[in-house]
Amino acid sequence: LFGPFMLPFELSSILLLSAMVGAVLLTKKEKV
Repeated sequence: LFGPFMLPFELSSILLLSAMVGAVLLTKKEKV
């Protein structure tokens, strides 16, 4: 599974993580 098939999964996981972090930062900024 460590071939070209893992690339889209890694990209999607990175996008999800960045989106979650961004949402948390936005909510914290809005609360403060």
